[in-house]
Amino acid sequence: MVIISMLLAMGVFLVILVGIILFVIGLILDIIWIVKAAKQKKAHIVLKVFAVLLTVIGLCTALFPILIMRVGSDLKSARYNSEISGYTDDEIAHVSHYLYLDQGFSYKGTKYVDCGDDLHVPYSKDELDAVGAIEYDDGKHTILYKLPSVASDNLICTENGVFCPENEFEDVMSYYRDEAPLKCKISLYEEKRYRDWAASDLDSDKIREMRQYLLDNGTKDTTQLDEGFKDAIKGSYDFYSEDDVYRFTMILRIKDDEIEADYDKYHAVLPESYSQYIRENLPE
Repeated sequence: MVIISMLLAMGVFLVILVGIILFVIGLILDIIWIVKAAKQKKAHIVLKVFAVLLTVIGLCTALFPILIMRVGSDLKSARYNSEISGYTDDEIAHVSHYLYLDQGFSYKGTKYVDCGDDLHVPYSKDELDAVGAIEYDDGKHTILYKLPSVASDNLICTENGVFCPENEFEDVMSYYRDEAPLKCKISLYEEKRYRDWAASDLDSDKIREMRQYLLDNGTKDTTQLDEGFKDAIKGSYDFYSEDDVYRFTMILRIKDDEIEADYDKYHAVLPESYSQYIRENLPE
């Protein structure tokens, strides 16, 4: 992003520089034309044409990027006023830079903290109610939305991040990780095609047990992947809460009576009881 910004700035500078050079050349030709006219010497028509064209083109080329930036600044200011002017001071959080959002902010007198990658925004901004904004030191801003959640009525979000009151953080995260009923979207790749279906009646506690088993007994060492599963049926289990705010994925490789599973880069062959449970819940 920084490199792109630098290239854009360099491009604008070069355009302005070219415009100034053309403008100066045009002025020099204008002066030559005027001096010849003052001495009652006939100036060639080509000189007159080039003098006028270079002056006009140079001036337009030099001013165009400046005008564009000015118009952009005015539009940005108008957008800012239209989006933020209706909020009270305590509905506008202040953060020095968007990179520091994970450090939290104050909103309506309450300290809000980042919920991290475990919670996400399942809606488009058009489906959410705007309730405030985050303003940065560079004058930019981000709109805050109320996020519908079964865990708390106080969750808010940007378009790509979820925040909750600091004093509710542990309860909210504990509910989603340990208690929230889970639904599942299953996708299997076999015989060179994908099969997808939804499973809403899975045992949430059993799923969490499998996840914990992988965290406790799995390995991140890819050299220990079982060679026998290379040709296995591959699939993914995308688990999500009823409000779709919380979700996680397990990758499965199914072969004969064994299943190898991955979660958060931890992988292991599942015990027979877990493998049997997964097989029992696969449709025919």
